Amino acid sequence: MPKRGIPKRIVEDMNLLDIRKLKLVGTLGGGPFLSTTRRDGRIVSLVRYSVSPDRSVLTILDGKLQPRQTIKMAWVPCHLGGERPFIFCPACGHRGELLYSDGGPFACRRCHDLSYESRNLSDAWRLLRQSQKIQKKLGWHGLEGGRPRWMHEATFERLVERHRDYDWRAVLAMARALGI
Repeated sequence: MPKRGIPKRIVEDMNLLDIRKLKLVGTLGGGPFLSTTRRDGRIVSLVRYSVSPDRSVLTILDGKLQPRQTIKMAWVPCHLGGERPFIFCPACGHRGELLYSDGGPFACRRCHDLSYESRNLSDAWRLLRQSQKIQKKLGWHGLEGGRPRWMHEATFERLVERHRDYDWRAVLAMARALGI
């Protein structure tokens, strides 16, 4: 449940261009290539691109593999050897690793005025989300469960205590929001 007021557009709903991922899969030379981003098992972003031979320009391609947008790239040497790619926002020139698009041109998070989903949640929903993360970590499918085999007793006890704390604080935040 979002906070009151007009929620901002969120990063999770946008097409993503992640230069780190492109380097990891080894597709920062030549092209054309296709990059997909998956969230919860479904494809949320599909980007066609190619890279110039000197690796200084990344070109976003349309469906017919024609240039749609060019993005400058820079390769910065790392302290222990190798190099790290960065891309520049075409709108403001900010150097970063992520660019977003809502179907139009790619730009950085600031230029699109994007927020993260967690920033738009009310206190109660944020606390419930933390509680659910702990449940997932513990492998619980209900409200309670046992200690996973691989987990130390002290870690388990700490997570259970934190889970109860988040649940209790979420209930208090909901009651406060409802005026109870």
